[in-house]
Amino acid sequence: MKKILSLTLALIIVMLTACSSNTVSDNAQKQQSSGQNENNSAVSHNNSGSDGSTVTKEGANAVEKAKIRLTFNNQEIVMNMYDNPTSRDLLKLLPLTLKFEDYSGAEKIGHLPKALTTHGSPSGSDPSVGDVAFYAPWRNLALYYNDVGYYDGIIRLGHTNPSEMKKLKNIKGDFNVRIERVD
Repeated sequence: MKKILSLTLALIIVMLTACSSNTVSDNAQKQQSSGQNENNSAVSHNNSGSDGSTVTKEGANAVEKAKIRLTFNNQEIVMNMYDNPTSRDLLKLLPLTLKFEDYSGAEKIGHLPKALTTHGSPSGSDPSVGDVAFYAPWRNLALYYNDVGYYDGIIRLGHTNPSEMKKLKNIKGDFNVRIERVD
């Protein structure tokens, strides 16, 4: 009886060991296969922009070269848009006129009529002088004329030459900005 019990126990241990190693092997194989598919997909469909945004082949012609014009106080700034879901969502709203105000001596902010998508966006960003960005928690556009550092909720949408932002820096009080797409 002891012999049969020992033999049965040994057989169960061997079977469990074989099953668990097959499961680990299957899972590793699935992950490797999945990773290859993701990598192949990334190579064939996506390119990373210098800003960390993604440029897709499908939207490359539509957004990669998209520009917006900001017109205010008889001046204008033209910005090159990044190709990301949030930028594309903003472009759908244009043309648009927003009231902007200064915020913390580093940026001018204007509140959008609706929130933009944050799908597929990083959780935060460190915008540069010359950037236009969406600050998701407050649902506003931000135009950076000074450095602010990294913040959660900032999604970079586009950029212009930092020297262009001097046009915004010295504006006192609230002012209207007309935002329209330029092709």
